Amino acid sequence: MKELSEFCKELKKDFTPRIKDTKEPVSFWSEKDILNKKVVDAFVIILRTRGCSWALKSGCSMCGYFNDSIF
Repeated sequence: MKELSEFCKELKKDFTPRIKDTKEPVSFWSEKDILNKKVVDAFVIILRTRGCSWALKSGCSMCGYFNDSIF
């Protein structure tokens, strides 16, 4: 596992954060979801955060969440 973490860290070493507006959501949309066994309308809002702990340690290889975080 340490090797994977080091590999991911190496991949991200040259990552340059883009200037991002922290007052605007990353994305938002409406969709259907299931609540209490019923189909309902849902509204999804993705907020810009500091990133997950794995991304901060450069150990994550599962998603690009760090691309939308506040670095």
